[in-house]
Amino acid sequence: MTYNPYSLTTNSTLADLELRNDSVTPDTLGLEVERFFKARPEAVGVLIRDEHQFYGLLSRTSCFEKMPQSFCGTTFSRRPVKMLVEHLKTTSLQLNATSPISEAVREILGRPSSGFYEPIIVKCENDEYRFVDITTLMSAQCDIQLRQKKIAEIANHEKSNFLANMSHEIRTPLNGILGFTDVLRRGVKSKEQQQEYLDVIYKNGEHLLGLINDILDLSKIEAGCMEFEKLDCSPHKIISDVLSTMRVQAKPKGLYLECQWESGVPEMINTDPTRLRQILMNLVGNAVKFTTEGGVKLIAKLDVSHNPPQFIVEVHDTGIGVKPENMKNIFSAFTQADSSITRSFGGTGLGLTICRQIAEGLGGDLAVESEFNKGSVFRIRVDAGTMEGVKLFDVPPTEALTAGSYAKRNYEESNLLQSLHVLLVDDGKTNRDLVSLILTNANAIVTCAENGEEALAEYERGSFGVILMDMQMPEMDGYTATRILRSRGCSLPIIALTANAMRGDRNKCLAAGCSDFLTKPINIDHLLQTVGVYSPLSKTSSNSKAQSEEKPFCLPSDDMTPIVSDLPIEIPQLLLIVEEFIERFKIKLVEMQIALDKGNWTLLEELAHWLKGTGGTAGFNCLTKHAYQLETAAQRKEKELANSLIFDLRIMGSRLSTKNAVSSI
Repeated sequence: MTYNPYSLTTNSTLADLELRNDSVTPDTLGLEVERFFKARPEAVGVLIRDEHQFYGLLSRTSCFEKMPQSFCGTTFSRRPVKMLVEHLKTTSLQLNATSPISEAVREILGRPSSGFYEPIIVKCENDEYRFVDITTLMSAQCDIQLRQKKIAEIANHEKSNFLANMSHEIRTPLNGILGFTDVLRRGVKSKEQQQEYLDVIYKNGEHLLGLINDILDLSKIEAGCMEFEKLDCSPHKIISDVLSTMRVQAKPKGLYLECQWESGVPEMINTDPTRLRQILMNLVGNAVKFTTEGGVKLIAKLDVSHNPPQFIVEVHDTGIGVKPENMKNIFSAFTQADSSITRSFGGTGLGLTICRQIAEGLGGDLAVESEFNKGSVFRIRVDAGTMEGVKLFDVPPTEALTAGSYAKRNYEESNLLQSLHVLLVDDGKTNRDLVSLILTNANAIVTCAENGEEALAEYERGSFGVILMDMQMPEMDGYTATRILRSRGCSLPIIALTANAMRGDRNKCLAAGCSDFLTKPINIDHLLQTVGVYSPLSKTSSNSKAQSEEKPFCLPSDDMTPIVSDLPIEIPQLLLIVEEFIERFKIKLVEMQIALDKGNWTLLEELAHWLKGTGGTAGFNCLTKHAYQLETAAQRKEKELANSLIFDLRIMGSRLSTKNAVSSI
């Protein structure tokens, strides 16, 4: 067989190489062996054997170099090859086919110089013998070492990129924490502003803690020290907690976030609730982050056909999806599926790696299906433990949820820099907010851009004194934007503003055309001092200010008695959940009627099933019975009953309310 050098590893054995089995019988005359070698220049040896016994190996070297020393040509040609082998008294190195290639190389290097180039006899299964020449063996060892070297270089490169990205991800929240803390230390007049800045600090602290936890989890997994504590827990409560937390992120983007059960809802499963929640938080968080239109839907079910039963959750999103060529890297620890996506959306790329390892530790796995620009489905399954004596509900119970909120930002002015017009380019909103606050308080005029392309456009429109340029951004990074600005004759000071603080980053920024270099987290004094050095103090320009938008609540109807949610809607996040449900319920009712009119019973059943689970979760348990009956009617294709139930649901829906006001449907 011919070996493939790309298939060899450090564990490869002699059996993985190209072993030869050229042989002659022991009674073959020397002349015939000589002719054999002359006719086959590639042959380095020949085995001497018959059906009863193996005599040894005669190499080309022995045949043409050593033999004439003891015999003349005539004697050599007339003797049986068995006698010649016995007379030479050469002992060939013999190893088993299971011997590692590296071990065989060490054996060769330890042989006397006289036998260094002799082939190695390889004993295979069933006492079969083969041999391998020294060139093939050494070449294979070189292939292994070169391949291992390449793998090590790739791994080292990936880890270096990972560390650089991790440095950026860690320093970004640190920038917000230290920067706004410094602002508070210098004094803020209003309590509202103090609370707003504290919210930013807290939010960034939570983000930083998440990054550190990811790193620690990965290190535990790689060291085999990840521990799991399996307890009886409510799967629906875990899902409800996750959805409750993530609605804060989904609501501002106009995304729906819902859960549907495809089986009975088990009261309890036996798993690690903390780790299961961690997986779902990561998967739902990613789905919300990478989705701009549509939403995220969780489909949960209990698979009792598996032994032991398994709890399965599918996270469906209508987001950007994953390109087919990037699917192979999606669960890799030190690689990103797409580096441009990483810069656009942030993150370390550790989450999915950790999730898969945790899922396997809980007796299951994590799989993904994705279609680029259409969405993805992540499927998590974990062992649920025995279901003996466990109650199964037809619909999930309503869960109590809690949440926090973050306020809007307003800024004060102080009096340091005088009328300096600064172009601030940074893809991070927190970074832009903080630097803008510092410079505006110093009496500068700040214009913001979110990437290099916007920076080029703003530069052409405005008149600036200094440019603050983040170096890592989506669309066009700071290095490219700086080079383009310099090529267009821009002589303004360009100060690199980056969370990359590893060795060589400063030189890289200066080589791109930057005038100076600032690292994140931002030090206020250092920022003001550096910008002040390049301030011409005289340039002015108009600056447009972004106005915040107030989002309206649901509009009330006339005097109908309201149906109020059972949830404690004084909690802001629960109010958002209920409002979102009422809005989606309006749309679903229209879809139900259309499905009924078109005879699309499958869709009507799915819509009723959605309402059966989601209505109770939103605190409107009065809808559950009608939804259950409508689902049954759709299964039986009872049009008259279905139409009556939809009419009743429309009446009930018109009375749904978040407080004492009624939402009109």
